Amino acid sequence: HNTKRFDLAGRDYDAAIRLTPTNDELFASRANIAFRARRWQEGVVFLQQALKLNPSNARALRMVGAQLENSGDREQAHHYYTMALESDPNEAYALLFRSKNNVRRLRFDEALKDADALVAMAPGAINRQGYLDCRGDRLDFHIIALDHRADVHDALGRPDRAEQDLTAAIAY
Repeated sequence: HNTKRFDLAGRDYDAAIRLTPTNDELFASRANIAFRARRWQEGVVFLQQALKLNPSNARALRMVGAQLENSGDREQAHHYYTMALESDPNEAYALLFRSKNNVRRLRFDEALKDADALVAMAPGAINRQGYLDCRGDRLDFHIIALDHRADVHDALGRPDRAEQDLTAAIAY
């Protein structure tokens, strides 16, 4: 999965699911592979199974939020991101996605609060979660967090704070 060999990862997840069909995390991972291949219905089925096994699976809840946001339902997406964070306050993607959602909803103070929480995560911890961009390239999640918070500061009319975050990202 982390090496962009998504077809192979999908087959491996399928085999693992056959061996441990009650592992909700495997279903969430398999859903990610389906979504990356633009097989939306297949991804939804895997997410439904993950949530059937564990209704508080933070990763699956965050992924539902992302699908809702992609379909234009920002309010419901916010609800699912919040549920994911209630289940796991350290779900970095949920913090990032909710913050970006709040920017789009013009709720900048809420966006900044989530961005601050994301940047406050220890770089080693946030990077263990891994950040794969839309192309599947692995990027440094701490730098993504700093860059996003700089965008929020910029939207709030605080270019000096945005510059501080970008400088911190470069120095890191």
